[in-house]
Amino acid sequence: MSEVDMAVIKPEMMKSYIWLQTADSSIQQVEQEVAMFCPMICHEVIQKGMGSSKNYAISLPQRVNPAMLSLILDYCRFHQVPGRSNKEHKSFDEKFIQMNTKRLCDLTSAADSLQLKPLVDLTSRALARIIEGKTPEEIREIFHLPDDLTEEEKLEPLKNTIDDPRIRLLNRLYAKKRKELKEREKLKNVEVEEEHVDDRSVDDLLSFINGDNGDSKGIKTSRSKKKNRRRKDQQKSTFADETTGNHNKEPNGLNSVCCNAKVGQKLRPSIGATSNLQNAEDYISSNKKVFDDADIDDEIDPALKEKLDREVEDFARRLNSDWPERMLEILSLGQERKPVHFSLNDNGSVKVPTWINSLEDNEYVGVGARFGLTLESKEKHASHTRLALADPPDCCSKPRNQLTGEVILVHRGNCSFTRKANAAEEAGASAILIINNQKELFKMVCESNADVDIKIPAVMLPQDAGSNLEKYINNNAMVSVALYSPKRPAVDIAEVFLWLMAVGTILCASYWSAWTAREVAIEQDKLLKDASEEFLQEGVAGSSGFVDINTMSAILFVVIASCFLVMLYKLMSFWFVEVLVVLFCIGGVEGLQTCLVALLSCFRCFQRFAESFIKVPFFGAVSHLTLAVCPFCIAFAVIWAVYRRISFAWIGQDILGIALIITVLQIVRVPNLKVGTVLLGCAFLYDIFWVFVSKLWFHESVMIVVARGDKSGEDGIPMLLKIPRLYDPWGGYSVIGFGDIILPGLLVAFSLRYDWLAKKNLRAGYFAWAMTAYGLGLLVTYVALNMMDGHGQPALLYIVPFTLGTFITLGKKRGDLKTLWTSGEPERPCPHVQLQPLQQKE
Repeated sequence: MSEVDMAVIKPEMMKSYIWLQTADSSIQQVEQEVAMFCPMICHEVIQKGMGSSKNYAISLPQRVNPAMLSLILDYCRFHQVPGRSNKEHKSFDEKFIQMNTKRLCDLTSAADSLQLKPLVDLTSRALARIIEGKTPEEIREIFHLPDDLTEEEKLEPLKNTIDDPRIRLLNRLYAKKRKELKEREKLKNVEVEEEHVDDRSVDDLLSFINGDNGDSKGIKTSRSKKKNRRRKDQQKSTFADETTGNHNKEPNGLNSVCCNAKVGQKLRPSIGATSNLQNAEDYISSNKKVFDDADIDDEIDPALKEKLDREVEDFARRLNSDWPERMLEILSLGQERKPVHFSLNDNGSVKVPTWINSLEDNEYVGVGARFGLTLESKEKHASHTRLALADPPDCCSKPRNQLTGEVILVHRGNCSFTRKANAAEEAGASAILIINNQKELFKMVCESNADVDIKIPAVMLPQDAGSNLEKYINNNAMVSVALYSPKRPAVDIAEVFLWLMAVGTILCASYWSAWTAREVAIEQDKLLKDASEEFLQEGVAGSSGFVDINTMSAILFVVIASCFLVMLYKLMSFWFVEVLVVLFCIGGVEGLQTCLVALLSCFRCFQRFAESFIKVPFFGAVSHLTLAVCPFCIAFAVIWAVYRRISFAWIGQDILGIALIITVLQIVRVPNLKVGTVLLGCAFLYDIFWVFVSKLWFHESVMIVVARGDKSGEDGIPMLLKIPRLYDPWGGYSVIGFGDIILPGLLVAFSLRYDWLAKKNLRAGYFAWAMTAYGLGLLVTYVALNMMDGHGQPALLYIVPFTLGTFITLGKKRGDLKTLWTSGEPERPCPHVQLQPLQQKE
């Protein structure tokens, strides 16, 4: 193939271009796949065959100038590429709309003229966020819109198809105000007539003076007829203006927004608004009948009428002078309201993202009330609403500042939550945020005799979060919030991985412990065949490299653990957690080194280094393999300690923790079932006491407070295995303490050692049953954790009955309970004792 042929098939040479002509007659050449992303251009190319050359350039609409065309092409170039993720699209769109309001409006208009609906939706949402929470005057100022509504147009009667007494009395109020306007106009007309210069001729005046009243009467009659005719015509024209104005005013207003400011958004109604009025469009298309005061139903109880009059006047006063926008907002609520389906997560937590001057800021977590409206479960359905301070700050009485759908921020104060919510709703707030007087949060409930007919959501925020928002508002910043309560998944995959991690750790430790015990038993059998009894006694006594705990040690262990837990609770602080981190690193280094040396010793290439030793001061004989592995273990622990606050540091913590647990289970052993029963029984009571009963003395669960690391500024103590909750919108970790693995693990490891020494297979032995019982007990723990609203549960409360109960029941059924309870080892024939009778016979 020649170079010319190769040049012909190059991909960049195969691109097609389309010629576009903007309003200023400038012509641009654009890639076809980019230009065809716009439906209007695509139609011109396919249907009319335009754009193939300069002479047949596609003429773009008037609103598409070169600057707007450049922005639209940038948008099309990015979005026409297939295979991009939603996250990439969202990131590009957020950066793309970072421009001033005028430019954003021009872009909306240009995209609309090109029929590029995705870009129109994007810019419209951006414009909606700009005008959200703003007063009508602020919106007019932003988009330079004139206030061209007359007083009469602001007082137009409302259509009352549902016979609502509030609308009926509001129309009465409107009628009175219209009468006042007409009277003022009459007074002005009278003043004008009084000041009017008499234009009668001299003959007419002389005739009038001489008493010739005929002509004058005729003149008066004709003038009065003309005046009445003129007045009727004026009324007809006024009515025609009102009716046509009602029909055209709203479209003209919207057109002015779209043409002058290129915005097609309407003010959204506030959250919790309860008016049930007819839609504005129904009113526009309704019959054009003049409102008559006689239509008002006067047959109302005077006391009820007076009460309703006060409510209507207060409602009208809240409308202030913003009649057109407020009427549109109220009338838009007239559609038949559908039941709102909201959902609140199980623990009542609410997410409160904030925006400062339209820029995204911190997201706070609050607690929702058990009264009032509940919240959306998805952030995309939650609306951004402006935040306002209450006056008075505690909102125990009706606020002096009238609100138009803002979220009100109040202090905890001394009155009830329902009283605050009712006062905020009466003032026109769409939601209420209550700043607690401490950092901790608690659920808001209502009194038995409280008025719970509350139509706005109520959320409590921590003290520090509320103080930050209050500081921004006092500094004249525009603060907006959104309220939503995402659902927590019933089961997170992190709990599955944590269950596998705990079961796998005990499984590995049990096999290592059983393998070591069998090796020791084999060595003892070899010694028993040839050695004397004195050598045997010395050898067996000196060959123990493990720690067997007894009954007293088991009881002391729980007592010491309780004292240590109380010390952690009382001294819990930043520096104390740092001390625990150091201790954890020391234990983790020892455990990781032990596990790595044992693992590498299984390979033939490392056996020589594991069996050669060197004497080290203070440590004695140390293998060369241990010396080689030790620096790596120390470096690993130090790196974790320094960077333990980063997002993936939990991996290092779990590695060190698992290595430490396996080492402990390999060194510490339960000699028999009696010691295991005492140890797990005491641990069972220990867990229940410090999780549940400790609340009676300390007013909070000591175990849970220590595990969370409260008062320390840390995420918790390091003596935990944890995995982040992957699909939980609230984040956090699923954790399990070392004690919930080590203490049952001692009994499980004991069962496998017994099976191997008794030469039992898995089916006939105890290990498979003990391991299954532990797995089921831990599974029940997670089920209980999810059923109890996520409150911490003592794992040993469920694990100990499963594990210990299964072991004892199975041992009694098989007849091995006495051996398991006392010696803990099967009876093995002694080769040394069996040889003695043969020697005597010889």
